[in-house]
Amino acid sequence: MPLISPQMMQRSLRQLNENDLKEVPNKYPIDNLRQILSS
Repeated sequence: MPLISPQMMQRSLRQLNENDLKEVPNKYPIDNLRQILSS
């Protein structure tokens, strides 16, 4: 299993924000992921 860098995580979060979250706001716990990433 490859390591995931913080940059990759942020990029995928951004893609989720731009794509799915516009249509389904509560589909992913993006805020929780952001808190984990920023801690």
